[in-house]
Amino acid sequence: MLKVDKTLVFASWIIVEPAEDIPGVWVAHCLEFDVISQGENPHHAIDSVTEAVAMTVVDDLHNGLDPNERRAPAEYWDRLAQVLKHGSQVSLSEVTGDANVVLATQVTLVFERRLQQNSAEAFSQFNVPPTTAHVNPQARAA
Repeated sequence: MLKVDKTLVFASWIIVEPAEDIPGVWVAHCLEFDVISQGENPHHAIDSVTEAVAMTVVDDLHNGLDPNERRAPAEYWDRLAQVLKHGSQVSLSEVTGDANVVLATQVTLVFERRLQQNSAEAFSQFNVPPTTAHVNPQARAA
């Protein structure tokens, strides 16, 4: 997390893969915040988990919690390392719904603090969408 005046910037890794038990559904897992969501394709899953992470971070900040204390267990970070080591980097626009791949990408979330009249802080957020992904077709067997 980077603090710039009243702005917080989070760069987060996301692993996306087909759901094991629901055909046609993709699962996205944001490792920095241990938040999981799903979508009908890899892009939709990334959008869904990004939105869920934004809601989680804003909720933590409003409640005085440190969002950095949320992290996925070590085995998911090991999985990310395998995808990055053995996968190929491609443009995210080239990624299709191939059911035999695992991909990893990074998103950036930016939060701006604003003081409201009742002196409570409000947070607005925006997302810098990923442009590349690391795709590993062999990771499904891992």
